[in-house]
This record gives sequence, C-alpha cells and structure tokens, in this order.
Amino acid sequence: MEMNVGNLFFMAEILIAELIFLYPVPKRSHFWFRLVPALILSLLAAAFLPGFGFIGIRELSSLLRFLVQFVISVLAMGFCFRLKPIMLISMCVAGYAVQHLSYRAAGIVQRLLPLELPHSLWGYRFYEITVMPAVYLIIFLTFGRFSARNECYKNNDRRLLLVSLVTVAICVGMNRLSGLFGETRSTLTTNCYGILCCLLALFVQFNLHRLSLAEKEAQAIELVRREEKKQYEITKNSMDSINIKLHDLKHKLSAYNDRLPAEEVESLHRDINIYDSYIKTGNDAMDVLLSEKMMLCSMKKIRLTFSGDCTPLSGMRTMDIYSLFGNAIDNAIEAVENLEEDKRIIDVTLEEKGDLVFVGFTNYYEGELIMEDGMPATTKKTEPGYHGYGMKSMKLIAAKYQGELTFSASRGLFNLSVYLKLK
Repeated sequence: MEMNVGNLFFMAEILIAELIFLYPVPKRSHFWFRLVPALILSLLAAAFLPGFGFIGIRELSSLLRFLVQFVISVLAMGFCFRLKPIMLISMCVAGYAVQHLSYRAAGIVQRLLPLELPHSLWGYRFYEITVMPAVYLIIFLTFGRFSARNECYKNNDRRLLLVSLVTVAICVGMNRLSGLFGETRSTLTTNCYGILCCLLALFVQFNLHRLSLAEKEAQAIELVRREEKKQYEITKNSMDSINIKLHDLKHKLSAYNDRLPAEEVESLHRDINIYDSYIKTGNDAMDVLLSEKMMLCSMKKIRLTFSGDCTPLSGMRTMDIYSLFGNAIDNAIEAVENLEEDKRIIDVTLEEKGDLVFVGFTNYYEGELIMEDGMPATTKKTEPGYHGYGMKSMKLIAAKYQGELTFSASRGLFNLSVYLKLK
C-alpha cells in the first residue's frame, strides 16, 4: 500500500490546530502515554488511508477522504482529553477551521510571492510549512487564549454542534464541491473568501461560547441571590427568636444571682453576650446582617467593627444590602480566620461623600492574592459550582446603583471600596 504524503501533511496540520484549543482541557489519566501513540496512529492511518475512487467523482472522493481523516483526529483527541462529545467536536472543528484558514493563507502568499521551487515534496509544501506556523501562533494568541481564559471547553450548549457542522461545510464542503462545477479553487479571490469564511465561523463559534457562558453565569447568580434571600429570612426569624429567649434568660438569671457562684454567673453572662449581639442601625437588613456576622465572628474570635450612618441605605433594596455586605464580610472572615488572633480584625465603614455613598471593608490577609476577572478569587472549597459568583454579584449590585467596586492590597492589608449612587 502506497503512502499518501498529502494525507500525512493534512493530519499533522489538523492535529496541531486542534491542540491550540484543547491544551487547557482536563487530560485523561496517563496523558502522555495516550497522546504519543494517538498522534502516531493517526498519522499512520492518514498516510495509508485507502482511496475512495469507487465513488466515481473525484471531488466527492476527496471530500470523503478529508472527512474521514477529521473523524480520526476527533477520536484521537477524545482518547487523550476528558471532554463531553459536543465540546470535543466543537473544539476539533475550530481546529479544522484554523487548518483551512492557514492553507488558504499559504495559497495567497504563493500567489503574491511566486518562487522557483524544486518539484519535490518539500518544494510543493514550502508555503504551507512556512506560513502555517505564523498563522497558528496568531490564532493561539487570539482565539486559543480566549478559549482557555473563558474555559469554553466547559460549555455543553447543543447549539455549538450546529455551528460546528456549518463550519465544516464552509471549510470543506463548499471548497471541495466547487470543483464539481468546473470552478477554480486556488485563485486569490477564492483564497480570501475562504479565509474570511473561516474567521467568521470562528467568531460566531466563540461568541456563542461567550453568550452561552454568560447565560449560565446569570442563572447561577440568580440562584445565589434566591438562596441569599432564603438565608436572610431564616436568619431574621432566628435572630428574633434568639433575642426573645435571651431576654427571658437574663431575667431568670438575675433572679438566681445570689444562689449561684460568682464564677458561674460570670461564665453564663459571657456565653449570653456571644448571642446577645443584635445591633440596631436603623436599617432592618443591616441589623440582621451585622448581628449574624457579629455572632459568627465572636465564635471565631474575630473582631468585627462597624461605623457609619445607615440612613442612606434606605434607597437600596433589602436583598441588595444583604448580598453586598454579606459577601464582602464573608470574604474578609475567610481571609482572617486562620491568622494570628491580633490580626483577626475586620473594619466596615459607611459614609456619604457628596452624591455618593462610600462603603469600605478592611482586613488583614496573608499569602498571594489569586485574581479572577480582575478581582480577588475566593479560596472556599464549599459550595461547588458557585465559585466566584459572590464577587460577581457584588460587582453587579454596584453597577446597578451607578457605582463601582475597587480594591487595593498592600503589606498584608486588604481594602475593598464600594461607591454607590443612592440619591
């Protein structure tokens, strides 16, 4: 069986193009022991792929040959990467579009800069070998990095399958089937048209990724807000019930002061004070929130202080207050709870500055801040599937009130500032 060098080149090009989008994807166990044999077997399968002359039409035979090689490449990547079928096909189709785009770019360079090359394998493939690395690098720095940064491989939107099929039709079908009508496929115009079609397909595909992820993120944030509302209602009812019980307990304890040892009375009062932390700020949401967080901080031996007038917050919705302040204080608690006791301090300030309301959160921290979308990311291991949505929810709330959320970190001190326009 004779080796088909054209198939070999095509398979190598498409495998490299697919890896541009697949490199950040979770790998299967023993990845390198899978990848190397998968690449070798794919190249061999392409090199010795039998022809499809039985179809009778050269262009259809060529189309089928390229589609079979693409399927082989998808199976090889699926053997190495742990990815759902829809996303595996989508990422590999993006690679196919890049390969075709590069092939067309090489055709343009060949038209514009014709060289006297030897009639050999390397002479025939000279433009592909020289042009494709540059095109692949550009695509990696743009679409590839975008895909990795936004974790597009986690998407499972079925609409992507339709986009992928359209992309294959553009990259392969229209190109190959044009020969059925006697049209030339290698003119400068058709090469430019092919490149534009591939770029458009990539833009549509990855913008659909972004829109789909944004939809899921919005749904997740809405779910978080609903859970926060439930938590607020539970906390409010619990705090009311606790305060009633504590009020009764204080009266009963005062009646037995003379009958109990002084040390025991002092210990009971100390325990009561931990729970008797209901704060009156003039804003119901802040009363509930600060009382809840004060109690939590007392148990963790964290000193939480609050200063300011909550009157301006009357212009905010209850759940916006609970979510904004609650997420910020929770993040601060997470940062200080494992520090030395003299650094377990959280300071919250609220004040009016002209037409704006300023809210500041200050706490100590240790270690390196991990950034995500320009904001510090949480390190919580709990609540899987909701990682980072607290901070995003805070940013949305600030934007809702025509404000902004900023932060600074220096010498172990973290400052989160929120400006809101409430008038």
